[in-house]
Amino acid sequence: MNVAKRLISSVVKSHRNLMDVVVYDALACNSIWFNHFKALGIDAIVGAKNNNSLRLARKTVNKTKVVEVWEDEKGFEKVEVYESTFTMDNVEPSLRFVKFAIKHTNK
Repeated sequence: MNVAKRLISSVVKSHRNLMDVVVYDALACNSIWFNHFKALGIDAIVGAKNNNSLRLARKTVNKTKVVEVWEDEKGFEKVEVYESTFTMDNVEPSLRFVKFAIKHTNK
């Protein structure tokens, strides 16, 4: 993870307008990473399938109403989008948790 932080810092220093967003795995989902990206002026997107540290955020978003629905005739019926915020120790401001639920026509 330290090598990845140095690489991203080096790329941002050399090519400032090259990166706006970094997408990474939930294994690195901690305050050190979020604060590092914040200091560089980059947004972070975390793919968090089964991350235990996000269990409370997942429970909270499951109780919310649908924010948006995308529909398509081909392939799937609709995608429901749920959204919530949560806090993480040593990270300011609150973080956003978004859940996408695909509803297939035959299921």
